[in-house]
Amino acid sequence: MRQFLLLLTFISFQIVSLAQSYSLHVDTLISKVNIDTLTKYVNDLSGENEVTVNGVTTTIINRIDAQGNDLAADYIKQTLQKTGLAIDDQIYSTTGRNIIAYQSGDDYPEENYVICAHYDAIPNYGADDNASGIAAVLEAARILSNYDFPYTIVYALWDQEETGLFGSRYWAHEAQTNGMNIKGVINLDMIAYNTTQYNRFDIHTNPIAKSVDLAYYIYNISSLYNLTLSPVLFNPGSSSSDHRAFWDYDFSALMIIEPSTLNLFNPYYHTDEDRIDKFNMGFFHEMSKLTLGCIANLAGGDQFTAIDELNNSNQFFKLKVYPNPSSGNGFIELELLTGSQVKIEIYTINGMKVNTLVNKFLTPNTYQYEIHKLNLNSGLYVIKAYTEFGFISEKLIIIN
Repeated sequence: MRQFLLLLTFISFQIVSLAQSYSLHVDTLISKVNIDTLTKYVNDLSGENEVTVNGVTTTIINRIDAQGNDLAADYIKQTLQKTGLAIDDQIYSTTGRNIIAYQSGDDYPEENYVICAHYDAIPNYGADDNASGIAAVLEAARILSNYDFPYTIVYALWDQEETGLFGSRYWAHEAQTNGMNIKGVINLDMIAYNTTQYNRFDIHTNPIAKSVDLAYYIYNISSLYNLTLSPVLFNPGSSSSDHRAFWDYDFSALMIIEPSTLNLFNPYYHTDEDRIDKFNMGFFHEMSKLTLGCIANLAGGDQFTAIDELNNSNQFFKLKVYPNPSSGNGFIELELLTGSQVKIEIYTINGMKVNTLVNKFLTPNTYQYEIHKLNLNSGLYVIKAYTEFGFISEKLIIIN
């Protein structure tokens, strides 16, 4: 994944999402996600293990164009072939190659859900970026290929994400040109590094096609299946990975990633230290369960319908602004029930940051910030509070 700078606006307070139904069958499938298998995939792809590819014992050290990409692609293809799925070894340029497996739906074979990750990497190893995402896709294919689903599942591993999203962009363009019906794309990019107490992960979406609906669907999956994860949703979110290619061609898509704000992002990103010994293995396991659960639920027939708005609070912290509207008097109040790194920022309604109230670790307490000290002009503002286990926002109206 390429480094990105996030300029975030949270979704408006009237939110449309997806109705979801618990499936005992999907819960059983989730329980089959094996941490030992996931670990083997990552070790194989990041050069920690010797592998046998095309009958030759070797090591995958690099995964960038001529430096090991064909070897990694052959390993992925060989692994997917064990599932018995139809494989497309898509060579789209002299240096670019996608590996894609198709699991045809029984009832609606022309309607597709895509789970994907990029397999190229910048430095040696590239365990988190993005052998972690590849492993989750391969594990989903290993398990789900043994079962029938109404809708088609596409397991896609893209090339050349790091150099410009070339692999995913080629396939997305072909899909649009051929009138392919893509109902949703779940892009996995870096899902194994986490230092937060509550296993925060981020969902990056955008108001394109039904991408926001899909994001809220996934937001709720972790609680539906009792996974130990805490989602944070960004809309509009980062476009610095393969989901962007699908947005560009007007498909519903999003990215799932480990924490990407508040200095929580993997510090070993794009270095030779991006190795499996830096993984939070419990988090990696839960994220892999989440992604399998999402694609299995959707391919199993869960449909998009409107539900109630997402509550703008959570069990660990609360944000309040009072009085509101304000003539300049009053308070911005943060109630923090668990210690966390905290950043509170104020934005104009147009997305321009005007103030940072705090950016440091805070212990459990109630914190008040006086509005009159902010010297805000009349207008509408958004107060955003980021913590290690979530993000919430409140509107503030100033009347001078």
